Amino acid sequence: MRTTSGLACVLFCILALLWSCGGKFTSFSTHRSGPISDDYVEEPLSDKATRYAHALEVSNAILQKLQAHDSHAVYVERVDSLMKSDVPEATFAGWIKTIDERFGALKSFKPMQWGFKVWSENGRDLVISTKLVEHERGMVRYHFLFADDGKYETLIGFYMYERVGVAPPGVP
Repeated sequence: MRTTSGLACVLFCILALLWSCGGKFTSFSTHRSGPISDDYVEEPLSDKATRYAHALEVSNAILQKLQAHDSHAVYVERVDSLMKSDVPEATFAGWIKTIDERFGALKSFKPMQWGFKVWSENGRDLVISTKLVEHERGMVRYHFLFADDGKYETLIGFYMYERVGVAPPGVP
């Protein structure tokens, strides 16, 4: 399937953000819901993932706003000021529009489906909260990047891409 330029821009921005932090990953761990054969499963957070409960709540809240076609509220309320300086609101809204054009409107997601990737980079702790989302014409993986500060209130990165198959165990 051909990647649209908007989707490529999203991926480029997240990679640029990570690279600007020095590009050095010191260690990481991952956790996700579901068995080996299925990553689109709701289940309670594991013992290792409970500390990311608020990141899951914020991710779900963002998806609810996107489902209501309110990318403006997401941008204003949930995008970190540093990310806002790199990504204008029109660009952010364009990313959402690109996904909607390619996959159709956001239909649903499972609130207790979750995945987290946690790592340190140049002394900064980071966490990605992954949500699998049903659109009219396919499934999309949404990745919400937060500083691992225990608050998980604002995004420092955001990207989406088509879900192709099941993520391997331990990969969100």
